[in-house]
Amino acid sequence: IHPLVGALLVFIGFVRPCFGAIPPLAEMQARWFALLCSNNAQLPADEIMTNRSRTYVRYIEQMLTPYRTDRMTNLTDFISYSDDLARQIGCRPDLGLRTLLNEPRLWLRCMLGPICNAQYRLTGPHKQPDEARRILRTLKWDPSVVVGMEFTLLCLATLLWLCGIRKCKPLTWYPIDEWES
Repeated sequence: IHPLVGALLVFIGFVRPCFGAIPPLAEMQARWFALLCSNNAQLPADEIMTNRSRTYVRYIEQMLTPYRTDRMTNLTDFISYSDDLARQIGCRPDLGLRTLLNEPRLWLRCMLGPICNAQYRLTGPHKQPDEARRILRTLKWDPSVVVGMEFTLLCLATLLWLCGIRKCKPLTWYPIDEWES
């Protein structure tokens, strides 16, 4: 959605993740657009949309290098982009301490398992929590030493963040418009 045109012209699916697939991102875009069409969400002001776009471009250039972003202007990071849209939709799951204690396997699969958009159906508009849990539980997944290392790093990052070192928090925990280069 271009800030000067608004919702009069919308391109869905014209985004390319570095890894992952286009259809799950297109689904998230379509869900957000459906909320706009049904007046359950509003577009931000033009200036806010422009600023968010500039921040996102700086974020992508920092994460992916300008060489890639100069050649492929629709390139994005799958997880950051999905999480940012999920925040706007209101369907980003709560993967905090409560979920870790109540549903540790689900938490582990969402945090360290295969990337799957079913987690965005656990809460929010058009949620399907039972189906989402079933999908997340049946995904083919082989936890290995790598997962153990990722879990250890995640716990260490959380501990440092709780001690006040904000930069140790993984980037996807922040909305992109709060990202600092």
